[in-house]
Amino acid sequence: MKLDFRIYLALITTIMSLTASAQGTFFLSYSNNCSVEKPNALITLQKPDGSISTLVDELKGVYQQDSLPCEHGKYSLLTVIRTKYCGNDSLRRSFTVNEKEFVDCRVTLEHNVKDRYASQCNDSIFECDIEITKLHEKEDGVNIRFIKYNDDRDADVPGPLFIIKNNTRDTLCGEWLPGYFWGAVARIDKGKRLFYKVGYLCSSWVDSPPLYPDSIKYSWIGSLGNILRPGRYRYRVRYYKKGNKTDENKSETKEQADFRWFARLDELYSIYCDFEVKEVK
Repeated sequence: MKLDFRIYLALITTIMSLTASAQGTFFLSYSNNCSVEKPNALITLQKPDGSISTLVDELKGVYQQDSLPCEHGKYSLLTVIRTKYCGNDSLRRSFTVNEKEFVDCRVTLEHNVKDRYASQCNDSIFECDIEITKLHEKEDGVNIRFIKYNDDRDADVPGPLFIIKNNTRDTLCGEWLPGYFWGAVARIDKGKRLFYKVGYLCSSWVDSPPLYPDSIKYSWIGSLGNILRPGRYRYRVRYYKKGNKTDENKSETKEQADFRWFARLDELYSIYCDFEVKEVK
């Protein structure tokens, strides 16, 4: 049985919790999927004032379940993997937080073959994937609207269909593939938090150009669309600006004899559209 500690629902669901205050918010999702020689992790976050918060300490049973407020400044995330027979290893990743930024951090620990492309490879290695995503509200000039709902499951795009217009000077790229603006949907229930589901994703679609200035793109749930039951919904699309990469955003890899690390930092913008699916008479 896989051990899976999640501070909040990740992968296909995300809590929409952007606040209107001057402070940002930090969420951590940690998953330990190792089934052989179970390692344990220590994850800490150093804040701009130098103070350190322990987010995960598996030896002590510590798991930070609440979001942390973030202020403007530089943060440092330290992840330490501790094992019984292979020793310890660690990676530190720094990032800067601006006002009102929502920071989504996911740390996943797995035990895989050292050379995944060699069918006869029996050597194993601990892999740790660290993904830090800074989320912003959409900028003025990027607009989305609901076009129609198709209840035919055999249609090219079943479910809701949207159109996005780029009135900015930036070239925009979809979260999953640059030329596709696949979104996630959450059912609106009064008094309840929104949980977004993105549906099926396929990265093997044919290349498509990004969203250039003064252009439009169609958008739908996941790669294939999705039929929804009647109700009110909120649709969310995330995108990034082409060429908006800095030294801080560069991916980082590190490999030792028994440990392999992947760390990356992304910045995404979110745009929303409310719509309603009505009963079919």
